[in-house]
Amino acid sequence: MTEKLDINAVKQAVRNQIVLQNFQTLLSNMVPKCFEKCVIKPGTKLDWSEESCLVRCAERYNDALSTVSATYIGRMKRESGQDS
Repeated sequence: MTEKLDINAVKQAVRNQIVLQNFQTLLSNMVPKCFEKCVIKPGTKLDWSEESCLVRCAERYNDALSTVSATYIGRMKRESGQDS
């Protein structure tokens, strides 16, 4: 029983690392792409349209990452024989 708990702990640790890595990847990709797309004239402040564009851009990246992550985790669970 202890061995099974250790394996589950390792699996959870791997899942947590995947989530963290995905978040870091999201940020490293999102920031430059959204900035380039949304901030036409860089200055000391963002105007409302730039701010709005950045929010929408970040939301799209987050939605895409969530979809990909959920699909990947679902596939991992199916391959390991887990249903939940």
